[in-house]
Amino acid sequence: MRRLTNNFATWPLRQVVTARCSARCAHCHHEGVSVPMADLDADRFRREVGQGFFAHFTQVSITGGEPLLHPDIRAIVRHVTSSSALPVAVNTNGLAHPDCLAGLLKLRLTAVHISVHSSDADVNARVFAMPYDRSRVLHNARAVIDSGVGLCINRVILRGINSEPEEVVDFAEQWSELGARVRLYPNLYETVSANKQIITGILAEALRLGYRCRCRGRHHHFDHVARGSFTWTSPCTPEAMDPPDYAQAAVFMTPHMGLKRMLSPREWPWEPGFNQALPLALRYPRPSSWLASGEARRSATVEVGP
Repeated sequence: MRRLTNNFATWPLRQVVTARCSARCAHCHHEGVSVPMADLDADRFRREVGQGFFAHFTQVSITGGEPLLHPDIRAIVRHVTSSSALPVAVNTNGLAHPDCLAGLLKLRLTAVHISVHSSDADVNARVFAMPYDRSRVLHNARAVIDSGVGLCINRVILRGINSEPEEVVDFAEQWSELGARVRLYPNLYETVSANKQIITGILAEALRLGYRCRCRGRHHHFDHVARGSFTWTSPCTPEAMDPPDYAQAAVFMTPHMGLKRMLSPREWPWEPGFNQALPLALRYPRPSSWLASGEARRSATVEVGP
């Protein structure tokens, strides 16, 4: 008789390095951070978070706030990319100084995600609630593409502000032509019926232009052989997600190194041994006491026949 280790599920990790941001978007859900907090301590992060921690995840997204505002962002990204072979992405609004982004593009990133909410600079300024330098964003986007790192443009669709179907599809085509992936997201603070109405209008416009639409769980993929492609992602709620998708919902690591599952208010502080305990900790409400019990050890292995 042999013993098999339990094959615990793995999830994407969203590493929140700062809650600070240069923008003030009304639709922002603050990436797992519900209260103001200091920047991630880069020295502690590098000292305590090793490869064993990252081994539990499928990918890592460095996010915020605006992660490029963190004074040690290069050291943090370098630690993540050197500690793991996982895909690593950085999320940004694209408005940082080009030198800051250029330094990150040398650190084995898989992708850079830039938030752009319209082709119109004035609309972007309204959404970001700040002056919008479109030329800088385009410069940074082209630098990502020229470096060979993947570029993804993330756009939140806000009813009555940037939800016109013709403009949305045209926006996706312009960025596709530059070589970027385009992802559209609903406003999480909008009603379900309003978001359904928005995606219905975009779908109708895409079909009118000859796009092919494929749906997988909460993801709606639009492809056209000549025009490009884009993806709409339905709201991340238990009601909107199929069970396989819900199982892959992200884990957040907040700036004070607490961890929590998406859609859950419970947060676990970092503690010694968490690298090895992570899969169990994410399944049970009190990881330390449960892991110390014999029940944890018995559950970690199963008996199987010869």
